[in-house]
Amino acid sequence: GDALTSRENVSVQVNLTGTGAAIGDRLEISRGGTVSGSLVLASGDITAGTVTVKLDAALNQGANALTTRLTALAGNPSLFSAAGTITLDSLAPDAPTIGLDAASNSGATTDLVTNVLTPTIKGIAEANSVGRLFEGATLLGSATAAPTTGAWAITPASNLAQGLRTIIATATDASGNTSVNSKSLAVTIDNIAPNSPLGAPDLAASSDSGASDSDNITNFTTLDLSGTVEPNAKVSIFKDNVAYGLPVMADANGNWKFVTGTLADATHVFTLEASDLAGNVSTRSAGLSVTVDATAPLAPTGTVVTPDTGVSGSDLITKATVLTVAGSAENGAALVLDYGTGTTTGTASGVGGYSLASGSLKDGSVDLKITVTDLAGNSTTTPVATATVDSVSPTATLASTAPSLGNGAFTVNATFSETVSGLTGSSFTVVNGTLSNFSGSGSSDSFTGTPGAVGRVTGSLASGSVYDIAGNNNLASN
Repeated sequence: GDALTSRENVSVQVNLTGTGAAIGDRLEISRGGTVSGSLVLASGDITAGTVTVKLDAALNQGANALTTRLTALAGNPSLFSAAGTITLDSLAPDAPTIGLDAASNSGATTDLVTNVLTPTIKGIAEANSVGRLFEGATLLGSATAAPTTGAWAITPASNLAQGLRTIIATATDASGNTSVNSKSLAVTIDNIAPNSPLGAPDLAASSDSGASDSDNITNFTTLDLSGTVEPNAKVSIFKDNVAYGLPVMADANGNWKFVTGTLADATHVFTLEASDLAGNVSTRSAGLSVTVDATAPLAPTGTVVTPDTGVSGSDLITKATVLTVAGSAENGAALVLDYGTGTTTGTASGVGGYSLASGSLKDGSVDLKITVTDLAGNSTTTPVATATVDSVSPTATLASTAPSLGNGAFTVNATFSETVSGLTGSSFTVVNGTLSNFSGSGSSDSFTGTPGAVGRVTGSLASGSVYDIAGNNNLASN
């Protein structure tokens, strides 16, 4: 029969059954017409029915056709037998190629970092050779290369350890020749999720408008988020528990940044997941709650300006040089009272109530404005009132038509620097006489004086007897 060997010097076993061989016959083995080995058959050979003959010369690489012939003691040779072939293959196959199967390369499919603990390694070797996979001296598995393509694939029976694993392959052909080692394949095994649990995303101070750059209340509708995860990890952002935008990559220090799209006014909760190079995914992070408020606050309501002194309590004509503006505005909003010559600041608190006092005001018309700035930094400026400040007391001048000497009734005229209220006949003080027939408008008034006895008649208007529209009391008359 035919045989395959990697040894150049071989012995051939010949079956004597049915050949008529006898003791003393010479058995010859020929290769290419040349006798390559012979022996004289002994009784034991005949009894065994087989005999082994060592060839005198080394086999040639490739197929070696061998024939046998028996020569009897009488010298009569038999015909040569049909040829049997021994194929010599003592050449080692080429080193196989080696690579990580894409299906076992989790994460990026070209980086040789995987979370598969028993990754499939594949390659190309000599057709029908046996591929063997090693990590160091440890055999991980073996497989026979395909008969036409030479393709092979091996999946280790046991989990590979975490970390960098260096793997090589060999190929052994049918003759038992084994190739040199393949190139090393460096595969990193990593099935540990990155940095779990993760910290919540952080809102950049530059995206946090308003009085505080750390309260996560803003009027920006596009936000900058950032954080730190495992170096080179992929960061996926979620908004209100729904995947949001495209993932971003952390740098070599694990720092990442993400810019949102345009957000509507609302409170949004941002979380993240990180996946490492091997494709391991972290648990979901804690949430960052950001309130987006790009709407200007409402104007203040229920505005009251006090004190409103004088004739009317609602005409905003007052003798007060410090006015207080009170009302309601958006809770927590910052307030600025502008009174023309200065400003006063405050905060709407409780249910949004506020009370702001002006500085010292000069006489004249005063426009009062309130600017409301909410926590997100949106502002509304509203004129709330125009007040008239009059802190000057009115004056009174008395004049009489009476002669310096006489005893008859006379007319007294009272002239005021401005219109006053509260003036009656009893407002005047008369010595040695009486007043009657009072008439006038509060700015120019007259009455009749009648002497009471011989002597000097005098009259006066004491301070505080009357008051102007702003509530200022008069000064004493002449």
